[in-house]
Amino acid sequence: MTAARPAEPVSAPRGPAAKSAAPGAEADRRPVTVLFADLSGFTALSERVDPEDVRAFQNDLFQAMSAEIARFDGFVEKFVGDAVMAVFGAPATGSSAGSTSSAPRRVSPAWASSPPARPPA
Repeated sequence: MTAARPAEPVSAPRGPAAKSAAPGAEADRRPVTVLFADLSGFTALSERVDPEDVRAFQNDLFQAMSAEIARFDGFVEKFVGDAVMAVFGAPATGSSAGSTSSAPRRVSPAWASSPPARPPA
């Protein structure tokens, strides 16, 4: 997994994009941390294992990743292939900026200590 670094502050849309925002929605500006993590060796694994077994392993992996991200007050923005993109600090969770930026470093050891089922052989 790749370690994350704090992202630049997110701000409300400006110009034409601002018109598409929900009426009455309050926009704010805050630092967030974005985590990108992918499974090392996934391409090689998927080339030698039955696709149904790969998909089952992937589902278990995504479930474990999602649970740990939520445990550290983050949310999954999206899954792409074998990767996850998670955001910490938006919407506000009451976390300070320091704990928001350290959340990905705390998530990674949690994944290592309780991994999903072993990949198919």
